[in-house]
Amino acid sequence: DMIRRAKKTIDIASYILDNRSDEYFELLKANQRGIKIRIFLDESIKDFVTGKPIIDPMIEDLKKESPVIEVKVLDPEETERLTGVPFKTMHEKFGIFDGRNCYNGSANISRLATLLYYENRFFFWNCPSVVTAFQEEFNRLWKMGRWRVKPAQAGEKK
Repeated sequence: DMIRRAKKTIDIASYILDNRSDEYFELLKANQRGIKIRIFLDESIKDFVTGKPIIDPMIEDLKKESPVIEVKVLDPEETERLTGVPFKTMHEKFGIFDGRNCYNGSANISRLATLLYYENRFFFWNCPSVVTAFQEEFNRLWKMGRWRVKPAQAGEKK
């Protein structure tokens, strides 16, 4: 519902984002409505067969989206430089919509989170101090990120 109601911006930090989830398809629809979307993901979870991050196929799909849905992942070197703490996993799960509303909880953006596991999300409507705190955390993560899907620069081909 928060994705559907967004008018201008969506910022999401998610440990897992399943490209077969209802939320993922709503994000694609929001993108087509012209909503600016930034997603911060974790790429530490590897596919058992390929050994590559499980988000790689979704990243390839998102690279085809127009307008661009910006995606970053945790850059361990930049994170350690900025915080002094060596960590390689981002396990946060929250979203901010139009800088006005947000959610947080244990639920990943996945079909399993809603169909199998007892995960939760808490929704904050019109709670400026809560939204500000989550926006500051998103901005902090974004600074520690490495691009996976980057908007084209002026004069650059997509």
